[in-house]
Amino acid sequence: MTRTPLTDEDLFSALDAEQHFGTIVEASASLGMSPQTYRYRLNVAKNKLKGYEPDFGEPVEGFSTPVLPTDKMPTDELIEHMTSRYNKRRDAKDARQPIPIRMSDDDPVGLMFFGDPHLDSPQCDWPELRRCVAICESTEGMRGVSLGDHTDNWIGRLQREYAHSEASAEQGWQLADWFIKSIDPLLIIRGNHDAWSGHGDPLEYIRGVGNLYEKWKALVELRWPNGRTTVLDISHDHVGTSQFHPLHGQVRQARFNRSGINADLYIAGHRHTWGLMTTEMQGRVVWMCRARGFKDHGEYETVKGFEIQKLGHTITAVFDPNAYTETGFISCFAEPEEAAEFLTYKRGR
Repeated sequence: MTRTPLTDEDLFSALDAEQHFGTIVEASASLGMSPQTYRYRLNVAKNKLKGYEPDFGEPVEGFSTPVLPTDKMPTDELIEHMTSRYNKRRDAKDARQPIPIRMSDDDPVGLMFFGDPHLDSPQCDWPELRRCVAICESTEGMRGVSLGDHTDNWIGRLQREYAHSEASAEQGWQLADWFIKSIDPLLIIRGNHDAWSGHGDPLEYIRGVGNLYEKWKALVELRWPNGRTTVLDISHDHVGTSQFHPLHGQVRQARFNRSGINADLYIAGHRHTWGLMTTEMQGRVVWMCRARGFKDHGEYETVKGFEIQKLGHTITAVFDPNAYTETGFISCFAEPEEAAEFLTYKRGR
């Protein structure tokens, strides 16, 4: 007759009984089995635990402490681990310098860059947001890009701002889920408000297949079958501000090339202002843009005297890989409907 395999619970019960009772008879009786069965079970348990019996040092005043195993890696293993982790981080970074995007054909396409939505804010311009989302959804050849700060996501002392909010924190992520699924973005940028989530970022779980998600900034290269390429420097914000130039950060990035890779378009959100500029720089035609986003001025902006703007919630770039001129390759628009009409015209030629 085949014995039933003993579980870890069976074996630990046998060991516990030995500790609590003085004889085999008493221990076996406590478990409701014969002394012979108990003795067998106890032997199996002890054999399995032979390698775990600790060594005891010399007694001090009658007390002998065990020499316990450490949970730390040996130094050589730690060095190998650190080397392996660095290699993974380096490979991940190199794969993003830039991120290659392969286009399926040579038709003109558009990217609608959504400035900071702040979807759960009382100042979020929902009528304009819904209009832009609808245009992005319904225009053939167009995809969205989110420049970050999807919700207010207040933390610390700023959580008091939820007292003035029309939506709870949970509802904020519900709105973010709707937004991401609606525009099916090529790329999602993690802004400073998004980063306040720390580990367990909800956007990691909201994004779908084909939605790239990068922290703060991404370099993206679009590659068409005809050999045309373009590099986009997409950031929540670029370093540098000026009261005299709303696109100072983008111009600075384009001029001094901090990333080491020349881009054809530099775009950011974050500052709730917008602007468009194109020029020829260092032998290439460059666009520098900022999308305002959808959050209108609240009390904070009013008290600080920030400039009020009403346009430029999104910036849409239309790419024509068949263009004969460099100036015709990329066209940017602050009005999404105008961009959609231009893209539709380009694709229908």
